[in-house]
Amino acid sequence: MLSQEEYRLEENIKRWNIFFLVLFVVLSVWLFRSLEARVLLPFVLSSFDVIILVFALFRIIRLLAYDNIMLFLREFFLDVKSVKYVETGEEHVERVLSVNAFKRTMWKLLNCPWCLGILVSLFGVFIFVAFPDTFIIFLVLALSGVASLLQIFANFLGWSAEQKKVMAQKNIDC
Repeated sequence: MLSQEEYRLEENIKRWNIFFLVLFVVLSVWLFRSLEARVLLPFVLSSFDVIILVFALFRIIRLLAYDNIMLFLREFFLDVKSVKYVETGEEHVERVLSVNAFKRTMWKLLNCPWCLGILVSLFGVFIFVAFPDTFIIFLVLALSGVASLLQIFANFLGWSAEQKKVMAQKNIDC
């Protein structure tokens, strides 16, 4: 059960979500109409272009949603709370979810790779098609995306092997 304050906050978050959904639709139409006006539509992307876009957009989404270098952006939408411990007298600062509906909505959007994926893909495809000179940037991002996937896979293998080693050690000890 929600308190009145929590209920109002959730209702305001819903309003912001609707606003961003409408904004996304308007931006989509506007961006692709501008491509059409520049006679860049209909465009055909080669298989290679699509692969480059997939890995580049994957990397941008990871950068925004997870990577430490963009933490400042995600934390911008959190509130700072000061906590003083009575026992030690120490004062600590922590970041907590904001009570401001706009800030909380933005924080949720920036921490959701699926939500970011739609927006990043919209702008990524637009930039890729409208500005062909950006290909090298997309290529670098794509290579970084592949490297990220390889690192994730290597970590998974390492953790899996470590878990199997621990399980085998437990079986030997029994």
